[in-house]
Amino acid sequence: IDILRRFGFKVFYGDATRMDLLETAGADSARIMVVAIQIDILRRFGFKVFYGDATRMDLLETAGADSARIMVVAIDDMETSLEVVDRVRERFPHLKLYVRARNVSHVYQLRDRGVEVIEREMFEGSLVLARRVLEGLGKEPYEALRVAQTFRRHTLNAMDQIYPVYRDQKKLVSLAQQGRDELAEMFRRDRVQRKRLRESGMPWGEGGPHTAGADPRDASDDASAETPAARES
Repeated sequence: IDILRRFGFKVFYGDATRMDLLETAGADSARIMVVAIQIDILRRFGFKVFYGDATRMDLLETAGADSARIMVVAIDDMETSLEVVDRVRERFPHLKLYVRARNVSHVYQLRDRGVEVIEREMFEGSLVLARRVLEGLGKEPYEALRVAQTFRRHTLNAMDQIYPVYRDQKKLVSLAQQGRDELAEMFRRDRVQRKRLRESGMPWGEGGPHTAGADPRDASDDASAETPAARES
């Protein structure tokens, strides 16, 4: 909480990012809103709200950007998001940007601009839903978790490999196909290995709580997994 309280400024565009989570933890924040109907309601709850265009640097300055350390950009429209990032990096270079990305292309364009903390808005939630689907199809929970973890690691690694050539359509298609083939082969080898483990009588042939390479977020229990997360690189 002490660290969060040092946060001075966040930009909120729309209502998809849970800035209330940070505020509950003690973060002092200002919101830039573009939906007029929400202004009065939020102010009644004690939020500091500024109404206007987040691409206007004078508005951000009024909201406290000069003295802030962090700015969260959670804008639905990609072009507007990139415009805000460009202007903020020029006008307020001291701000560390935390940006929500709509898709992989958005991630790459944000990386081009030097943004280090990027989250794809649907990525983690989609993995959680995929786990639920696998469990609904009869997979054991730990098996579904392992599949999701494998896919997550592979996807993030593939994004890093593709990024240097993402503007080259031919290379992009080639690497994407290569990645799909590698993932399919990875799952095939995993199935063979688990079958051998089961046949040898080892109880972890169907997965277990000590899955290697697990991401801390993937190890959360079912209740926390269903809580909307502000984080989506």
